[in-house]
Amino acid sequence: MLSAFTFTIFNQYLFVVLVVGGLATNNEIVNLPSSRIILKKDIKSPVKD
Repeated sequence: MLSAFTFTIFNQYLFVVLVVGGLATNNEIVNLPSSRIILKKDIKSPVKD
């Protein structure tokens, strides 16, 4: 039971790392939380366009 729980946490963590890694590559940002990267991405486009 504990292993299944740990495995689920690890899967979610891995998914977040992959998503953050992809966004960070696009925005040239490496060490920021995914929420900040998404916010910056959403704010940059509408405000400047």
